[in-house]
Amino acid sequence: MSYGGSSQGAVNAGSYAITPGGLTSSNYAVTYASGTLTVGKARLTVTADDKSRFFGDNNPALTYTITGFVNGEAAGSANLGGAPLLTTSAGTATPAGSAPIAASVGTLSARNYDFATTDGTLIILPAPPLATTPAATTTTTSPTTQTTPVVSPSTTVVTVALDNPAESGTPTGTSNPGAPSTIVLAAGENQRTASITAAVSVNLLQTAASGSNGVVTVSVPKEVMTQSGGFTFKLPDQMTGGASGDVTITATTAEGSPLPNWLRFNADSKTFVAANVPDGGLPISVAVFVNGQRTDMTIAERG
Repeated sequence: MSYGGSSQGAVNAGSYAITPGGLTSSNYAVTYASGTLTVGKARLTVTADDKSRFFGDNNPALTYTITGFVNGEAAGSANLGGAPLLTTSAGTATPAGSAPIAASVGTLSARNYDFATTDGTLIILPAPPLATTPAATTTTTSPTTQTTPVVSPSTTVVTVALDNPAESGTPTGTSNPGAPSTIVLAAGENQRTASITAAVSVNLLQTAASGSNGVVTVSVPKEVMTQSGGFTFKLPDQMTGGASGDVTITATTAEGSPLPNWLRFNADSKTFVAANVPDGGLPISVAVFVNGQRTDMTIAERG
């Protein structure tokens, strides 16, 4: 018995003929009926990436991730064409909270794959309050006296609470908690982001190295939690500045599970964003991986 037809060596999705042959008999007339080989498409999942922004800001660019390729293929080798359609009903006036990011197939096409979609979430953070200083003032804290600089109309002075008044404009440090200081922002900078970020203390206690994990502590003032129910902070530059080539950064809980819904990490901006933090949500232990090297981070509230 032998087989031929287009099914021999079939690889791509489609229907192929199976043609039998090769039998003989002196007592029987042998006839053949062809069969069909059907190669079904594998399924790709299109997931809308989670995003975050402050109330009143424009929506960020919506992006997506595609998973499920087989046989070592990727988008290029699979001849993936087109793009999915990503939409959200949220606008600048949408109140703080969350809104869905809907994903649909759009114009996506591929010979050997079909598609499923998974929606994402847009987190809308409350806009933090701003305090601006139009002229030179002097703030006295024992034993340190600080003077807010007079700035030109092209800059704005934002007064915030920093942990260390000696490091004005740097949201890190451990001495003299709660002492006021200032950050001078150039025109066009995101003042609301700077205001709330500066109130969060980020301390790099140990840099990750071969054979040892890094250690970071993040201290969130109680008043920030009371006013907005959320906060944001950026990873210290020392955690990523020394990595060579492409830098891959991921974040999970310390146990390796996905981050809770109220805590998001944006690898592009290297920023954590928390919104609607539940009672008991802090402290939380997080693992951050930079090119596979782990740093253990604890985020806690300070009184």
